Amino acid sequence: MAKNELNCANIQKNIPKFINRQMKDDEIMAFTEHVRNCPECYEELSIEYLIVVDMNKLDDVDGFNLDNELNRLIDKSRERVENRKRMFGLKVFLAFVLTMFAAYVIAYLIFW
Repeated sequence: MAKNELNCANIQKNIPKFINRQMKDDEIMAFTEHVRNCPECYEELSIEYLIVVDMNKLDDVDGFNLDNELNRLIDKSRERVENRKRMFGLKVFLAFVLTMFAAYVIAYLIFW
């Protein structure tokens, strides 16, 4: 139980970093996974998000749904991480292809 409390304390301490998009990719994934599975941390995220969110949204009570907003924030954060991972894989593949092409051109020029 103490380990979970420590984890929750760490998660709750980092809520402002999450809201302000100041986390690294691995931190985002761990944070969002924990918040999705911990009602206490989700509630704390809700409270802090309400403090930070544009208060104009709160004026339009019918148009603002806190759970939808938080889930959208969590989903978008995870999506950005996954997109960066895919782009990194694509960059590595392209670098490999270009390296192989350059090696082929050099070998062709040397041996022909």
